[in-house]
Order: sequence, then C-alpha cells, then structure tokens
Amino acid sequence: DVTANLPKAPVSALLIIGSKLYVGTDVGVFSSPMSTPSWSSVGHGIPQQIITDLRYVKGNTTLYASTFGMGGWSVKL
Repeated sequence: DVTANLPKAPVSALLIIGSKLYVGTDVGVFSSPMSTPSWSSVGHGIPQQIITDLRYVKGNTTLYASTFGMGGWSVKL
C-alpha cells in the first residue's frame, strides 16, 4: 500500500520520474519517493483542481498537468 498520507480522492494520472511517483488527483498533483511513501503537494504552479493528465518533458525537467475546466499548467521539478 503506497497511499500513506495521500488525500482520499480519485487518482486519474500517474507518472514515475526517477525515484519519485507523481499522481494527478481530483484535488491536485502530489509526489512521493518510491522507497518510502510520503505524499506532498507539487509546486505552486498547479492548482488544487481535478487533474486529467500528467506529462513530463525530460529535457527541461517540466511537469505538465491538464485540468478539468482550468486549462493546462506546468511546474519545474
């Protein structure tokens, strides 16, 4: 079980980047080390809204999130 302190909300997107797990939920984007689950909110650049998809661009270390009704957002990792 890797849910640990992840908010109790549906998860709609999942990415593994290096040794971290990123999830898009109905209340925003969260990350956790894969070795020890401990979730934290990702960046100030992504709203705490329903996340519909996550994408990562390795060359510029940017995480992109699409939301339901609030457009697309990005944050440097």
